[in-house]
Amino acid sequence: MMLSEIFEIESGREVDDLIGAFIKMVKWWVEKAGDRVWERYDHLRTAFYKDWTEEFRGWSTQLAHSSALEAHSRLRLDKPPGERAVAAELDLPIAILHPQMTKIENGCLRVFVGKNMGYIYIKLKPTNRIQAALLAQAEKRLWKIGQVILSRRWAIIPFVMDGIDSERLKIIDDLLETSH
Repeated sequence: MMLSEIFEIESGREVDDLIGAFIKMVKWWVEKAGDRVWERYDHLRTAFYKDWTEEFRGWSTQLAHSSALEAHSRLRLDKPPGERAVAAELDLPIAILHPQMTKIENGCLRVFVGKNMGYIYIKLKPTNRIQAALLAQAEKRLWKIGQVILSRRWAIIPFVMDGIDSERLKIIDDLLETSH
């Protein structure tokens, strides 16, 4: 089960740096892909992963996964060059954050950006009681965080729960109680 919410964020230099690096990573994958048809993004990622780790030393390797997937899907690298997306927006000012990079802590989205850089904390601004309750529940690890889409102004955060049972139903009931 999954609920997705969009949160305004307090942005700063760290968010700008992360998004700027992600844009460079996507373009890097596109350049590496060349004219070859890559039926699956993971074939592209595997072929150049070692090069990626050298080029983007210090960044979380989860970004190799998400930036390769973005390059593959935006440009349609599974198609021959003549059938690819011609006007792919490679400068799109977002970063796609793998679930293993993120957690909710103290009302912030904590993002592991790399071994040398550690974590950045992005303040989330809930606009209603349900968003505030979701953050509180996620901080208690009642929800997992899915793949986050981060811009300089907002974050789309999927809150994921495995399966459904009476305990999980109570968590959802508690969310609704907070909205009144």
